[in-house]
Formats: sequence, C-alpha cells, structure tokens
Amino acid sequence: MKMKGIFLSVCLSVGSLGAWGQASQFKRISDQEVLSYMFEKAVRLSGLPAYPIDEMPPIYQVSKSDLNRIVCPQDPENCRNLAAVFDDIEYRILVLNDLLITSNFRPFDYSFVIHEIIHSLQYRARGAEIFNGCDAVYETERQAYTAQDRYLKEEGEFFRASITLRFFYCDEEAAQGDYRKSKAVWEARQATCQWPRP
Repeated sequence: MKMKGIFLSVCLSVGSLGAWGQASQFKRISDQEVLSYMFEKAVRLSGLPAYPIDEMPPIYQVSKSDLNRIVCPQDPENCRNLAAVFDDIEYRILVLNDLLITSNFRPFDYSFVIHEIIHSLQYRARGAEIFNGCDAVYETERQAYTAQDRYLKEEGEFFRASITLRFFYCDEEAAQGDYRKSKAVWEARQATCQWPRP
C-alpha cells in the first residue's frame, strides 16, 4: 500500500460510482444533525472513546479523480475503487461526491463515512500506533469494517463491507515509512493540542 502519507480507506466492492485541489475547493459536509448522527453511531458501534464533536475532522466530498490523485499520486489511474478515506496528515475525511450524505437518509452511503469517523476515533485514542506496521493497519481496518457491518445490519442493508478485507494487501516497508511520517505529525499535534475546528 504505497501512498502519500497514511490513509485508511473504504473500498467499494460493488460497481463503480459515476484536478487535485485544496480542501477549500471541495464541498464540506456541514449538516450538523447528519454529522452528529454519524459520529454517535461510530462511537457506539466501535466502542471507542468519543472526543469532542467539534474536533471531528472536517468531511469533504470530492470527485473520484481528485480522491484517486490524493490517495495514489504516483498512479491515480490504477488506484483502488475508493469510496472514502481518513487522511491523518491533513486531519480530514474525504468522501466520494457520488455518496449522498444529506438529511435524505441513505444507510449504505452513510456507512462509508461512519467507517472513516471510526478511523478518526482510533487515531485520537491510539495515535499513530494504528499505522505501526501491517498487522496494526489490518486490525485498524478490521475494527472499522466490523462496526460498519453492524451499522448496515441494524439498518436492514444486506451489503457487508468487510468482504474487502479478503483483498487486504500491505507492504511492510511502505507501512513503516508512512508510520514514521504519521508519528511526527501526531507528536506535533499532541504537543500543541491543535485539532481543526469548524
């Protein structure tokens, strides 16, 4: 998994969802009721401790081409079929703009954001250690997929996102390099107690 920085991502294993930019060019999800709902589900289903909701990473909707360029800058055309990522370096969540994250309740679409919020909870609880090698990355993904599947089941959806774990691949050397970058950013954030706010 050679990527710019560390990204924990949800891949779509069903069909495909129909210019690299700064976050200010992306559409930020700002519906507080929807964000609170997804945050509360992520906390309850993962069992992880909550942090103050106003410290939740900003969530942006981006195009598939932007998401691929951000996650796979060396080869965006061959990037995995991603739906969303938690970017710990920039402390943000990026979600495909084809997913409807609005008050028009869509559990399938919400589940991908809930998965990424869980990664932010993991990050806040355990720091960069969630990226310390392939075993840690796998366990981090397993916990998020398990909670995502619980949410889908609760909402009567038949899709199970954890099937993606069957295709998990991780290059240990790349993972350790990414871990070192993530750890430096984590330590700087801890020293300043700075978490992005709306």
